[in-house]
Amino acid sequence: MDETFALLRAISTFSVLDGLALGQLACGVEELHVPAGTVLFQAGEAADGGYVVASGAILLQDGAGPSGPFLRTVEPGALIGETALLLETKRPATAVAAEETRLFHVPRALFIKVLESAPQSAQKLRRAMTSRLEETMGALGDVRAELERSRPMPRSSARRPLPRRG
Repeated sequence: MDETFALLRAISTFSVLDGLALGQLACGVEELHVPAGTVLFQAGEAADGGYVVASGAILLQDGAGPSGPFLRTVEPGALIGETALLLETKRPATAVAAEETRLFHVPRALFIKVLESAPQSAQKLRRAMTSRLEETMGALGDVRAELERSRPMPRSSARRPLPRRG
C-alpha cells in the first residue's frame, strides 16, 4: 500500500489529491501483472480508466493490433489514459507490454468517487488540468501559425481571364 501510495503521489494528476483521497485511490486500484507481448488494450476500444506503470514498459502503437507503427514507450511512473479517468472515450492507441510489466488500473468510477468525496482535491485537479489545457492550446496555436506561414500561397484567380459569354 505504501509503495502504491508513493507511486500515485509522484504522478502529477494524482499529486494534487490530499492524503485521504490519495489513500482511497491507492486502496481501490487493481494491480495487474502482464507478460511481454500482452495487448493491454487496442485503439478504438472503450476506455474505462487509466493505467499507472509500476515496472516494465508499455509500447504505444498507432492503430488496432500489436503490429501498428510505434508511437512511444511508456516507462515506470507514467500514467496512460488520463482523459479516460474523467470522460467516456475510446483508446487512441494500442498498448502492448514490451516486457513483463506491473501496472495499476485506476477505474474511472473509482477516480470520480474519490473526487466527489474530496471537493478541495477536485478543485485543485480542475485548476491543474485547466492550466495544462491552456498550455496545450497555446502550443497548438503556435503550430497552426507555423503551418500557415509555411503553406504556399494560392495563385490569385484575378490573373486568369474570365470566360466570354455568348
